[in-house]
Amino acid sequence: MSFERICPRLRFLAPRLPARALLCLAAVSVFAFLNLPALASEPELSYPPDPMDVVKTVQGNTHPTTQGTQQQERPAVAYDGKYCLTVWQDSRAGWPDVDIYGARFEAFSGSVLDSFGVSISSAASGQYSPAVTFDGRNYLVVWSDSRDPAGSDIFGARVDTSGTVLDHFGIPICSATGNQGYPEVAFDGTNYLIVWVDYRNTVDSDIYAARMDTLGTVLDAEGFPVSTAVHDQLDPVVAFDGTNYLVAWSDHRVDPSIDVYGARVTPSGTVLDTAGIAISTAVNDQAYPDIVFNGTNYYVVWEDNRIGVRDIYGARIDTSGTVRDSDGVAVSMATSTQRSPAVTFDGKNHFAVWEDYRSLAGYDVYGARVDTSATLLDVTGIPVSTAVFSQRYVDVTFDSANTDYVVVWQDRRTDVDSDIYAARVDTSGTVIDPDGVTDLVFASASARGSGGCVTLSWEMGVDAAPTSFVIERSEAPGGGFTPIDVTIFGDFDVASGGSGGSWELRGSWEGGSSWEPGGSCELGVSRERGVLYEPGVSCEPGRSCELGVSCEPGVSRETGRSFYCTDCSLVAGVTYWYRIVLVGPSGREVYGPIEVRLAPVPEAHRVHQSYPNPFNPFCTIRFEIPEPGRVALRVFDASGALLRTLLNDWREPGEYAEVWDGRGDDGRKLPSGVYFYQLEAGDFRATRKVVLLK
Repeated sequence: MSFERICPRLRFLAPRLPARALLCLAAVSVFAFLNLPALASEPELSYPPDPMDVVKTVQGNTHPTTQGTQQQERPAVAYDGKYCLTVWQDSRAGWPDVDIYGARFEAFSGSVLDSFGVSISSAASGQYSPAVTFDGRNYLVVWSDSRDPAGSDIFGARVDTSGTVLDHFGIPICSATGNQGYPEVAFDGTNYLIVWVDYRNTVDSDIYAARMDTLGTVLDAEGFPVSTAVHDQLDPVVAFDGTNYLVAWSDHRVDPSIDVYGARVTPSGTVLDTAGIAISTAVNDQAYPDIVFNGTNYYVVWEDNRIGVRDIYGARIDTSGTVRDSDGVAVSMATSTQRSPAVTFDGKNHFAVWEDYRSLAGYDVYGARVDTSATLLDVTGIPVSTAVFSQRYVDVTFDSANTDYVVVWQDRRTDVDSDIYAARVDTSGTVIDPDGVTDLVFASASARGSGGCVTLSWEMGVDAAPTSFVIERSEAPGGGFTPIDVTIFGDFDVASGGSGGSWELRGSWEGGSSWEPGGSCELGVSRERGVLYEPGVSCEPGRSCELGVSCEPGVSRETGRSFYCTDCSLVAGVTYWYRIVLVGPSGREVYGPIEVRLAPVPEAHRVHQSYPNPFNPFCTIRFEIPEPGRVALRVFDASGALLRTLLNDWREPGEYAEVWDGRGDDGRKLPSGVYFYQLEAGDFRATRKVVLLK
């Protein structure tokens, strides 16, 4: 069984109607990953770190150990009565600038309405772990946001049903001291309730919440505590029953064991169960819950390790807070590991989905229906996706108009990067979408702004020449797009010369000249402004040589079907929209608009204190450059010995961030201690202290 991808990178699974090309904006560069053979035990997979992962300590959690790029990860999905909105964290801009993207799609036709993806938040530094709900008019997307170097906060943004982001800079929901992360959200008919993991008390994590109205006004500044029991409370989820909310979470109060607890919260923000409701306290660990209300009871599912291997269990809780299935009811006890479930309700039955390792070759997506009496209807489970390698971070909603479940997940079947996939499952438990792949015209694209320049990069699904593209720009998303002109610059120093033979130059080049053998030539090189395509030169003895260049309209080929273009005729602090137009025999194929918000040029050099500090295993170093030039960022020990060069390259004006993993240039892990990082940019030099703790 195979599927079309939601995000590139966004393909919806083969629809009931004829297949259509579906895609979303994603990064172009390809990074190799190790091929994983079939394993006899559960693999440890690595993903780009969410800053909150540094402090998340749930037993059995796979902690990030590498910094991936070009990934689409951790999807969440909600339904608005006609369309579904899938949101995810997206590193197309390059680590650590992880952003929040989304795309709407229509389950019946399989049409993705936002084929390039919608940038919901592309603020400085990283945004992670999104969640989404629908209020009857708009969606609310919430996420963990690290734009403030002092700590991770909770932000949100409303998105209407046309895919327009109503809060471009995000709504700060909670920016208390310490870290806040891993939010979830529900709607009560009047207001939203957002819940999250909160580290303001520094020693242990707690569960906090805040209400927000549909206009984006936060009603509980800094939030209120739902659970501050001893040790950690993590992984909150929330649902509404028509009268009150039920919040559930992973609870460490009987450390080292993990249990599932919950508490009811009124729409006015009053916590009714201050000591918590023990939903499952079986032996060993119960963690990672999800929750849905079925019209009579809540149904909570979780990952359960009571027999020494992780299975999926569930239990009903009534609106008074009474647990009706005190020991829990098994949903899946298949071979090996089942973990991280999600659940929805179709009006008759619940449908739970989870990550499943029964194949011993990689995680798959399985599901099962459970009726309102907690009876399991699919004893062996329903294989939703058994593609090669691993499928992780699953979520599910119910499309009531078409009476199908819509399952989304993070997929690594390409063994190159993570994409977002989806599948429909009907209420009888049949997976609707057969194997099918749509040939894409535009496979992916990205845009990155710095100072007064924007670089567009894109990947084609078909062969094309650079001369086939027109780049259009506007200062409004709805129209006024005009082609841009990119200037060819000259007057550069000598780069290389030769009296015979042939050679070819590849890259981003500016200018050209001719010379006699034995003479000199001028050739300018720019990594920032892509304006020429595959310049080359060859010389025959006794004859003059001309440097021949193929001058395209601002477009350069990177490799094969990968292209890029840089526009430097811009004003910092302004938002622009771009369209990439492929002009061919069959007409115009348009990709876009792609939104790029240029940050104002910093007024002065600045180096921020690394975060977190002390750190283990990663810290982020942010800095600002007011003028173009070569920038170096290096790490030294207390004796002044150079240990690591994090950056030594040209940078345009702008804000930047580098991640240090506590290793030296030779790759070895450095011991605990005090270290110093130094930024050099022209005549500017600044040094700050950072502490590595093991």
